Amino acid sequence: YVDIYNYWRARDRGEILTRHRIADDPGEEFGVIMPLESDWQELMELFFEEDGGFLYSGRYRDIMETHLGPELAELLLEVL
Repeated sequence: YVDIYNYWRARDRGEILTRHRIADDPGEEFGVIMPLESDWQELMELFFEEDGGFLYSGRYRDIMETHLGPELAELLLEVL
């Protein structure tokens, strides 16, 4: 596991990076933390389920590529 900051620093320095798939954890996910009594729960579920799932949408891919770059976005999106 290498955090994104170290990944970007190594890339910026021109380091040769090799991915080792043994560390891939398909159960690892990003999350949102809300209070237990939040009235946003239903809205968040609807948002992420709309049109087959936000995580599988072109909009999500565009956001990932814009903020992380195409190479890193592809790396993160291939586990979906």
